[in-house]
Order: sequence, then structure tokens, then C-alpha cells
Amino acid sequence: MYPARIVPIRTAFALLLFAAGPAMAQTRSPQPPDEPTERVRTWCRGDVPRVARFFHIPAAAFDLEALCDRIVAKSAGLPIGQLEDLRNEEIQRIRFGFATPGAKHDPRARYRFPYEPWMPRLLSQTSGGQTHNTPDSYFAFDFLMPRRTRVLAARAGTVVAVADGSPEGVPWQEDAGNDVMVLHSDGTWAVYAHLEAGIPVKVGQKVKRGEFLAYSGNTGYSQTPHLHFGVQRMNRAGEILAVPIRFGQPGKPGRKLEEGRHYGQIPPSRRALRVTVDGKPSVQDVPMPIAWGARPSLRVERVDPDGSVTDVTCDERMRYETMTVWNLYSPERGKLVIEALPEIDPKYIRKALPLLNQSEGLLFVYYGLPWDADFGLAQVSFQVLPAKPR
Repeated sequence: MYPARIVPIRTAFALLLFAAGPAMAQTRSPQPPDEPTERVRTWCRGDVPRVARFFHIPAAAFDLEALCDRIVAKSAGLPIGQLEDLRNEEIQRIRFGFATPGAKHDPRARYRFPYEPWMPRLLSQTSGGQTHNTPDSYFAFDFLMPRRTRVLAARAGTVVAVADGSPEGVPWQEDAGNDVMVLHSDGTWAVYAHLEAGIPVKVGQKVKRGEFLAYSGNTGYSQTPHLHFGVQRMNRAGEILAVPIRFGQPGKPGRKLEEGRHYGQIPPSRRALRVTVDGKPSVQDVPMPIAWGARPSLRVERVDPDGSVTDVTCDERMRYETMTVWNLYSPERGKLVIEALPEIDPKYIRKALPLLNQSEGLLFVYYGLPWDADFGLAQVSFQVLPAKPR
């Protein structure tokens, strides 16, 4: 782990919210009349399937008529808000049917990072953040990462829910996005949200700590590619609550994470890599001044033990990972763009620009994998100069 020399940008991530809990309260529908009873039933028959689709709950997962019977039986004289509360209780009962009321989190449990640890990720939001301020999301984490980053199980368990099929770009008001829930031995479960469609794991599948679950994405209530990760439990009253956790190895004290820092382990490099940016050699830990909107060319050379030098810029084993995805990204080998990811709405960048101009962009250049005999790693930092975003 190492500190990120940036200022956390809450404004830029004001819409990063886990869609499981708070979004339910915002999926309002036209007010049904209090009477007669049959009109409430008609509303229920139309509204419950809509909300179920929002959360990817298949129609076969519940008996609509029986559900509406329960709502109608409790609906006499209730205003719209309380009718919707009844609906939300029924939807929650279906979504979290696997949960054990009153389950307690094992204080000895330790979690690994839900991604490859050798690619550190920026923690953009954690406890009590602007969109992590409800009981079910208070202790959740948002890790910034490009789309199609491998998401790994942070703790062993059983897959109990998979919401899949949402493509990128669907408005969050219409779809909660893709996610996976993994139930742990103590009755708590982990949520991995905003995933890319095409999730390979299935309900009932056992997963080990570190096992591949899915690829990260930008679906649901999300304006920036990232992974929302958190642990939850159900109390005896049936409420879903976020659980504070610690990261580290089992049997160790573990650690809490801080917003605005990168987390991961930098692997040792077995081959020296030399990186030049527009012909200028980079020096580790010395930021290269570069203007917002610039599109510099990179050249990467591998230096072998015998002193020979090989240009590996476009080698298929090369990977360019930008660790602050909100101010630079690498669309292809040998190319770098000093501006926000295309998925980020420009209005958020304009609000964040004063902070961006005080920040450094960070690029990791990987040749091969950490366990390869000729693995190479270089870090390139940039001082992003003031400029207006496009």
C-alpha cells in the first residue's frame, strides 16, 4: 500500500451508489388510490413486476397473487408511501431470502482485496461517504478500476444471488445493474456491484477466497467504472445492515482502509523497464509535467541481464494500468490520454478540475505477469497542468 497524492473528489463521484438499498426507495410509481381494494390489487400487479425487473428478480421467484394478497390485506387506509413500503418489504424478502435474521459477523474474519493485489486500486469512497450513508451501505467501499478488471472473491462462501444482463449505459432509474452476492459461513454476505454483463458464476456455486467472480463494469447507479464492494447482514427485525470489516490474512489483526489511498502490493520487477514519454525519459517518483488533454506517445524498452535492449511497447504481454482513472487512461498500447475516461460526464470533471490540477496521474507499466521469470514493472507519474476539459 502507498498513499495517493491526490485529493479525494466527492463531487466527481456523487452518483456512485450501491443500487440494492437506497435505489429501491427512489423507484416511485403513480399513486394508487386507497380504495377500493381491487384498485390497490391492480396497482400491485403492475408495480411489483416492474420493481422486480429493476432488481433482476425473475417472475418465477415469487407468487405475484399471493404477494398482492399480503399487500392488500395490510393496505386499508394507507397512503402511497406506506403502500410502497409494503411493496419494498416484499421485494426485500425475495431478494434476501437466503439471509438468516440475527446473523453476527465473525470478528476473526479477514478479507482480501476483491481484485488482483498486484494492480493497486484507488479507494474513492468508504464509510459514511456521500453515497454510503444509509444503514445497508455505510461501511461499503468503492474501488476505481477500468472496465473488465477481474473481480475476485474477498472471502470464501456460496453464491446466493446473481443479477445479470444489464448492458452499459442503461439509466439507473430503469435498472439496478449487475451484481453478485456471496454468503459466508457466519451468515453475512458480500456484495460485488456495477459488474459487466455476462457473469460466469451461478447461484449455489462454492467460491474460494481469491476466486474469479466477474468483470467490473459501469452498470446501475454508477457514473464512473468502479467496483462497489461491501459486507451485509440481516438483523432480527429483518433490516439489512452494512458490516465493518478488516482486510488482511486470516489470524492477523487486519486493517481498515482509508479513502483517497491506493491499495495493493507492488510486485518486485525482474527486468528493468525504461519508459519515455514523447521522447523524454521518465524518472520514478518524479512527476512529468503534462497538460490536460495531451495525448503523449509512450515507448517501453526491456533491459535484459546481458545489457541488450528490446522495444516492447506494443508487445502483447504489455499492460498499461492507470491508477487514477478520472484524469488519464490508456486506450491502446503505447498511447496515453491525459483527460477523464469517456464514461465520465464532463460536468463532474468541470466541478473537480480545481482539485485535478493539484493532482498527479499515475501509470503502471507491466511486462508479463508477476510470476514470470522476465516480469518487468515501471511506474510513471504525471503532474497534470491546468487546462479546461473538452
